Amino acid sequence: MKWNKTKEKNPIKQEAIAFFMREDDYQEYKNGIFTVRKVDEDYYIILHNKDENIDTLNLEDEKQEINRRIELEYQNNKFILESLIAQMGGEFFVRYGLGVKEIEMLGSFKQMGGARLKLNNNKIVRISLNYSDLYDIQFFDGEKIEKEYEDVYFDELLDVLMD
Repeated sequence: MKWNKTKEKNPIKQEAIAFFMREDDYQEYKNGIFTVRKVDEDYYIILHNKDENIDTLNLEDEKQEINRRIELEYQNNKFILESLIAQMGGEFFVRYGLGVKEIEMLGSFKQMGGARLKLNNNKIVRISLNYSDLYDIQFFDGEKIEKEYEDVYFDELLDVLMD
């Protein structure tokens, strides 16, 4: 059984979320069913097989478990962001040496974490940690990717950013 918490009330959008929930464990839930339950103000999308009885579930316990996982994911993404900034020379250098106006934390669904940097020239740089424990860097001009680097080591970050 797989759970996802959302505040989304629109059933069409709930279906889209449910579709993405299935990707990781497709074989396990090949014939899976999606059920939506509301607890307090939150909706829970439950992916389950036909033979699993979800009527006996204690939704409050599941809600606490999901909130705990969300908090752990947030703390992990925060740690990745702080480590990334430290590896680039600290926040002072990032802001003034690289000319970064805004720093935004990345990390949700299948991302491991990272940073979205908005530069003084309004260009965007997206740095994300991949599953090889290396960084992928994308330089954007508006919505278009100008340059892209994969599997960058932490000690190569500044070279790529200042290129």
